[in-house]
Amino acid sequence: MLLAGVLTVGLMTPIGLAQAAPAADAAAPQAQPGAPRHANVVKYVDPLIGTANGGNTYPGAVRPFGMLSWSPTST
Repeated sequence: MLLAGVLTVGLMTPIGLAQAAPAADAAAPQAQPGAPRHANVVKYVDPLIGTANGGNTYPGAVRPFGMLSWSPTST
């Protein structure tokens, strides 16, 4: 119990905080230089999918049964 109080008081002093802060920063993951942050995925988007010949797309889920498509039935 006394040891826990000593450790708590030690971390509350300005010197204790300064010594504890670098350990938290060292554990944080660092970005690698030269590594791409985000891949450009805009080239994979096609806003015209399903616009020709009545669409032929289902706005509902098709999983887990690939042959069964739940979609709205009202037109």
